[in-house]
Amino acid sequence: MEKKLQSEIIKFLQSKGAYVLKNDATYRQGVPDLAFWHPDLNGFIEVKAHENSPFQPLQKKTLEKIEAMGIFCRVIHNENWPEWQAKLEQWLEDY
Repeated sequence: MEKKLQSEIIKFLQSKGAYVLKNDATYRQGVPDLAFWHPDLNGFIEVKAHENSPFQPLQKKTLEKIEAMGIFCRVIHNENWPEWQAKLEQWLEDY
């Protein structure tokens, strides 16, 4: 279910003209699943299947560090994806 949502988010961001990179957790653990670059917004997205899906030990710490740097970093799951999709639709101009 998480992979399906991740694929949907990637396709959405790419449709808006964003360059999207999927993290390889075997290379660097704790890094959010997706990094994206768009002329209007750059950031990271951690994808979870559900709101109560567990985090890996380094994930929360890494998310907090990224947010503390002022970089867009959000956890998106099936329950909040419609809300975030609507926000991103408003924020990201098609390129």
